[in-house]
Amino acid sequence: MRASPSVAYIQTVVGGVKRNGFSLKGTEVPVGAGSGFLWDDRGHIVTNYHVIASVIKSNNPNIKVKLQGMPALPATIVGYEPEKDLAVLKISSRNLPSPVEVGSSNDLQVGQNVLAIGSPFGLDYTLTTGVVSALGRDVDGMAGGSSRDAFNLMQPLIPKQWRAS
Repeated sequence: MRASPSVAYIQTVVGGVKRNGFSLKGTEVPVGAGSGFLWDDRGHIVTNYHVIASVIKSNNPNIKVKLQGMPALPATIVGYEPEKDLAVLKISSRNLPSPVEVGSSNDLQVGQNVLAIGSPFGLDYTLTTGVVSALGRDVDGMAGGSSRDAFNLMQPLIPKQWRAS
């Protein structure tokens, strides 16, 4: 599938100290994980706010992004919007795959077949088929407000006509 190389597995970690006898050893403890996708050739990754929420208030947020066939890369937070459950990260690499081809939500139709790709629970590059069940729903945001005309796009929804043959 054309989009697979641009699907990101995102992991947030916090540093800790582990005592081993009389010595202390620095450790990393995973605190969150989720999926995202490469938005452009400058390394912007789109994901959900809840994926990075656990490290937002950290002085030194530690976020790692893994794209298919590449080592995990450190990411910085570009911005986020808790009400929309949306976040943008940035990675740096000279060998990024092509970004996901993004369609228009105006073209979606109820009953349309779609594919959702992602890395739920750290499982690499899963594929799920589905159907657009509704459009224009109001969805409550993480901070208590609501989003109008929402539908889930955090795992890239790829209409079947866009699939590679």
